[in-house]
Amino acid sequence: MLPAGADGSDTTLYDFPRPAMDSFREMHTDFEPQFRQKEEVWAFGINYDFANLRASLIGGRRNNEFLARQDYFMDVGPTLASTPLNPVGIWPVSEPAGGAGEEWRSDSCNLLEGTSGVIGGCILPTHQNRSFGYDQQDSQAKYYTLEAKIHSQFEGPFGFMLGASLHDGRS
Repeated sequence: MLPAGADGSDTTLYDFPRPAMDSFREMHTDFEPQFRQKEEVWAFGINYDFANLRASLIGGRRNNEFLARQDYFMDVGPTLASTPLNPVGIWPVSEPAGGAGEEWRSDSCNLLEGTSGVIGGCILPTHQNRSFGYDQQDSQAKYYTLEAKIHSQFEGPFGFMLGASLHDGRS
């Protein structure tokens, strides 16, 4: 795949810079990998005895938000030269406008302030004249459950239990 306006005849279109590495296991990444997770778990239980009956109510709620990003190839991408359609030689790398959870969204993603790489996203803080790819995984999930029951505590061979439960989960 060639940048917009390139016909492939220019041999200087791509330049592969290689930074010096000091150890065998050292890798290059164009931006710092990110991992964020936020989880809230709430649970409760109530029992109440009256006469020969016992009532109980139990429930819980869970909210989970997750976001992970890293350089897809963990390598230095080729430096892209200018083309007739892009004489400046800057090829903005767009960051998604969203992620898991509202508080992780950037409010500075807009074209008028120059923070938009591709319309609808912010520019990633990486080299803007390199071929670059990154991986993003994000999720948001909510779940709650509620259970109510009443049961007898009669003396003798017979008793009863009546209950109901409610739950909902969304991703």
